[in-house]
Amino acid sequence: VIYCCLLSNAPSEANPRAIEVLNEMFKTVAQTLTQSYRHIWNQTLIIISKFFQIYKAMGSNDSLWKILKNYLPVLEQFYNSPNFAYPFELNRCFENIISNVGPRKFLEEFPLKLTGKESLDLQ
Repeated sequence: VIYCCLLSNAPSEANPRAIEVLNEMFKTVAQTLTQSYRHIWNQTLIIISKFFQIYKAMGSNDSLWKILKNYLPVLEQFYNSPNFAYPFELNRCFENIISNVGPRKFLEEFPLKLTGKESLDLQ
């Protein structure tokens, strides 16, 4: 429901007020990524994904990107946590982020840390 409302009203060109409102909304959603809300993280990840779809719908607005990319390290911490409760939702979130911002922009924030010793075996 949130996504439909946001995306249907997302301007193709973001004005400063729209970015400000999206920032406040995103901060509110992202605040649920604390331990006391871990029981709803699966839903939070879905909503966060929607913000990246809005980013694309708004023409890949740089101001909105500056807001959204600040939360990528939190998602990375979850990804690196072996006991994270919602790996499927987290993977879908990353898939949505990459498909909406593009691999180049994503890798600018999270470059691959290749050592040259990685195995290409698919065993």
